[in-house]
Amino acid sequence: MMHGIMRLGYAGILLLFLTACGAKRGIHYVDVQQFIGQQITFSESLTGRMMGLDTLLECLDTVRSPKLIVYYDSRNCNPCKMDELEVWRRYFQEADSLYPSVRYRIILAVNKNARRLDFEFRQHQFPYPVYYDLALDFEADNALTWEQEFHTFLLDRDNRVVLAGSPMGNPKMWELYKSTIARLGAGEGIVPEEKPER
Repeated sequence: MMHGIMRLGYAGILLLFLTACGAKRGIHYVDVQQFIGQQITFSESLTGRMMGLDTLLECLDTVRSPKLIVYYDSRNCNPCKMDELEVWRRYFQEADSLYPSVRYRIILAVNKNARRLDFEFRQHQFPYPVYYDLALDFEADNALTWEQEFHTFLLDRDNRVVLAGSPMGNPKMWELYKSTIARLGAGEGIVPEEKPER
């Protein structure tokens, strides 16, 4: 029961941060609440890249570590988004000091522009693994039906969503990510249950 309360607590906190900017855009908050606690699956067809080069990377489904996943669907995966790489690099480096076991991964739904993206990743020398979803499975497998703001999420070591929402341009959201990552570190990869106050 406590786990259920904790999940609702995270969803409530998330809604608080997103209400002001989301209401005007018609974001469906019920989807976010249902997403917390959902287990994310990763297709073996994801193709790993490191700095734009074919690289043998681990299958994300088998890695027993927390993960911060940034997913760009085919509408938002284009070279124009490359200016966000430096922001993600700073975020990942900052969070890495809180709990070094977290894996930081970007997943791109790529049905074209793969060569151009490879070139951009080499140019930016982006030091974190990127996975190309050439078969466009990731969104369908995980029922990602909401807006791009909710294509960033933090997973525990069992690939369950503990936090969802983009911190891009939202400092309060990024503070929530950092505090949750620190809690994952304290719980060895899972968010420890809060003890009821006496």
